[in-house]
Amino acid sequence: MKLSEALEVFLLDHRARGSRPRTLEWHRYTLNYLLKPLLEADADASSLSVFTVSQALAKDLKPNTLFNYERSLRAFCSWLVGWRNCPAIRSKEESGSSRCFSLSAA
Repeated sequence: MKLSEALEVFLLDHRARGSRPRTLEWHRYTLNYLLKPLLEADADASSLSVFTVSQALAKDLKPNTLFNYERSLRAFCSWLVGWRNCPAIRSKEESGSSRCFSLSAA
């Protein structure tokens, strides 16, 4: 799954769980800012690693800003790990299905 698709599904999942619009906007802004090089390269979500996450956070920022950025990135990465461990998702990816998520299935 492309990183951009994973980000959209993450936001849809948050919306479905009742997150406020401002929270969704904050996650969208923060993750787009931090992951911009990977999003522009149309990278797969599997390209996220400790190194790329560390690079995303290697910015000259105030501690509180950095903490908030890390919080959003941690939430996304945790969601991505849990989502990838879902048996239904794993079987779709292993079968070669190009779409791992369908809005009609939500």
